[in-house]
Amino acid sequence: MQSILDGVPASEVRDELTANAAKREELKAKLAAADAPPPFLHPEMAELYRTKVSTLAQALEHQETRKPPRRSEGSSTPSSWRQLTASSKLN
Repeated sequence: MQSILDGVPASEVRDELTANAAKREELKAKLAAADAPPPFLHPEMAELYRTKVSTLAQALEHQETRKPPRRSEGSSTPSSWRQLTASSKLN
């Protein structure tokens, strides 16, 4: 509408609208004929994740399967212990 109000001939606007409508129909036809996109995740990904989390949870429940905490570079005290010690000093 603004184009017509700005003085563009109606026939030019009509031609552009017709071309846009034809392009829209062409794109709709291509989209309808297109194959479904492949899945983003492997179909068994959820089961694999569930198994790994379950294995991890079981390992953490048993003291004999737990690994000692990793130490920060240049320190003999695990960083989680330093954080706990630092926070207890604040209280």
